Amino acid sequence: MAEPMDVARHLIWLATQEEEPDYLTHLQLQKLLYYVQGWHLAVFGTPLFAGRIEAWKYGPVVREVYPQFAEFRYQPIPAERGAESGRLTAAQRAFIDSVWQEYKRYSPSGLREMTHREPPWLDARRGYGPDDRCDAEISHESMRAHFAERQRERAVPGLDLADVYAAIEEFDRGGGRDHTDVFARLRARS
Repeated sequence: MAEPMDVARHLIWLATQEEEPDYLTHLQLQKLLYYVQGWHLAVFGTPLFAGRIEAWKYGPVVREVYPQFAEFRYQPIPAERGAESGRLTAAQRAFIDSVWQEYKRYSPSGLREMTHREPPWLDARRGYGPDDRCDAEISHESMRAHFAERQRERAVPGLDLADVYAAIEEFDRGGGRDHTDVFARLRARS
């Protein structure tokens, strides 16, 4: 299991690697961590990183990561706070990259608004007013259920994402198959 700070640093690094680098705000980073965790729970059934995600007023927050970047408030997090973490596996980095590709186009307020319409955040805040302080945990089960439903809507028949990431790990260890063999096996399945 990855450390939440390694995932956070990788996301910050990804933002700086764009053709036109864009620096993340703390608000964006927190929402991206939520999306990475939610999609990982949907695809693999397990969390990518340990730690609580709480249903704060402005959306999901990874409590452990919050104090590390709180000083930046609404300002961009400097590039040097990011890193392509060697402690993440190739498959973990590829997974985080795929979530980044999906959500990088959203502004901080756009990400906040999306999380505010999703059942995991709404359910965790049940009984709280919109401006109430809340540190209720967003459960892994609620994230898994929500994102698994979304994954089913987007699934490519015959393609198991867990197998794809296992292949990335195998390839990173020096294993793997030639692309012609992979395509032949996929055609045989159809």
